[in-house]
Amino acid sequence: MNDQRQLTPRQKEVLEYIQDETDQRQRPPTVREICTHLNVSSPGTVHDHLAALERAGWIERGRNQARSIRLLKRLGKVPVLGEVAAGVPSEAEEQHMGFITLTGLFGADEVFAVGVRGDSMMGCGILDGDYAIVRKQAEVETGEIALAVLNGEQTIKRFIRTEQGVRLQPENPTFKPIEIVAGTGDFRVAGKVVGIMRKLGSR
Repeated sequence: MNDQRQLTPRQKEVLEYIQDETDQRQRPPTVREICTHLNVSSPGTVHDHLAALERAGWIERGRNQARSIRLLKRLGKVPVLGEVAAGVPSEAEEQHMGFITLTGLFGADEVFAVGVRGDSMMGCGILDGDYAIVRKQAEVETGEIALAVLNGEQTIKRFIRTEQGVRLQPENPTFKPIEIVAGTGDFRVAGKVVGIMRKLGSR
């Protein structure tokens, strides 16, 4: 049971809380603090969750100590680096805005998240307010969705190679494509969009 996808939602919540408290306070939480976080009154419930996490190899517990939980493995997390336009390009300024915890779908050392603003990519399911999960890479295949930087401004568009250079193609007919002639302007690919996260009930 080493795969975090096999953990129950409650076990994941406990594990994430232990990880966050350890990172932020430089110490693990107590059983009572976990009870408070979960809004449960019985320490036995928390002990059951901790025992399951320990059997699965995620944590190790000492005995007869209030703060004896030690993380052996960590949930994958990716940084949220500001927002990106899914409309007209916006200034490419990296702003660290915390972390998103994933469930093992992406390698955390290779990806980051950006908040999406605008509706130019709504045709392929990328909506205003979403988080785009971007894999860091300098090249993408034609037809793939990329996080591109043009003259210091960044945008998410479908990457199309043309005879003249590159076209950044929106997925909304009310937006015009951005044509880039090879050798002109400061253009680069910052990464490939590999996933979208959306908060349910936010629309």
